[in-house]
Amino acid sequence: MPLSGRKLDAGRYLMVAEGVDHPVFARAKLAALSAVAPLTFCELEEHVNWSLVQRWQQGRKVWSVLHQGENSAFDLQTEGRLPAQFNALKAAALERQSGEDNEAAADLIYELPLRLARAHTGMHPDDDSFGSSGFESFDAGLAQRWRDLPLLVRLSAWIAVFLVAAWAAGKTVRALF
Repeated sequence: MPLSGRKLDAGRYLMVAEGVDHPVFARAKLAALSAVAPLTFCELEEHVNWSLVQRWQQGRKVWSVLHQGENSAFDLQTEGRLPAQFNALKAAALERQSGEDNEAAADLIYELPLRLARAHTGMHPDDDSFGSSGFESFDAGLAQRWRDLPLLVRLSAWIAVFLVAAWAAGKTVRALF
């Protein structure tokens, strides 16, 4: 499951994963990442009109907007204290959706979490910033970075791992006797 990212302006970083179930985006990891820096998390599954945006800060989820189009074109679940621009975006989306002749013809509420993400971060999954140029792959990159380290550094790391493992094994053996 590919994971990639790239540095953006103002010290921000964009991470993109193929599929909504990438392990790096597990809720516990989002909490840990947000303890270091605030983050806006966005997921989407276009084939079922499912979209989500969340804001995380100081290790906790601050707000969330979820649309599950398979339930209804008007489905919308929110929690937390939403950004000020949410109400205007919601009113516009509901007006557009209500204007449709047939509720099943188009799911316009699907875009609401994505529009909120854009209003909050300046980015949208359809923007050019999500193109492939400038991204580094984390999945393949780690092994290559390890190989690029000088041999002495790699040997020192392996020796340190061995010493820690030997120390832990010694503690275990002493505890058994």
